[in-house]
Amino acid sequence: MMSVKLIFRNLRQNIKDYLIYFMTLALAIAVFYAFNAVSSAEALQGLGEEILSMTYALGSTIEVLSKVIAFLIGFLILYVNKFLLKRRKKELGIYMLLGMRKGKISAIFVGETFFIGLASLAAGTVFGVFLGQILTVAALRVFGGEVNDFTLSFCPHAFGLTLICFGIIYVLAMIFITWTLLSSLETALETPS
Repeated sequence: MMSVKLIFRNLRQNIKDYLIYFMTLALAIAVFYAFNAVSSAEALQGLGEEILSMTYALGSTIEVLSKVIAFLIGFLILYVNKFLLKRRKKELGIYMLLGMRKGKISAIFVGETFFIGLASLAAGTVFGVFLGQILTVAALRVFGGEVNDFTLSFCPHAFGLTLICFGIIYVLAMIFITWTLLSSLETALETPS
């Protein structure tokens, strides 16, 4: 319970650092969701055969772009967390001086990153729903489809892909962060100041 309070206190204290991370991650998630929502949009399925084949090509292109975005999200998570670790080195050292175990320090940092990731996922998905609708309307206009009957909708398939991809990336990033944090704390103990 004390760890959760410490996590939220640290998030409030480091809000400037985490705000940029949150916004960038939410935007990347929104784009990832929107691209996948457009490729499986029901409104595009009612187009003619020739246009439908073009939308399948568009869908495969979007699938490739989604993989690139997923790679960029993974790189972003690793880079920002490594930056935050360097920036908060003194704070983590104080925790060690106060007698906190390395595993507990790592759990606190991972917890902070997890809550920011969860908030980014929620905000990015909401923004992605609207962005996906905009992209779908744009695709309908380009391909000559009916925009009149179009309604705002949530795409479970795109959300599932987003959740799975983000989950895998985040679990791998958390393992990397924990390993990096524990090894950096280990070297901090060995080197005299």
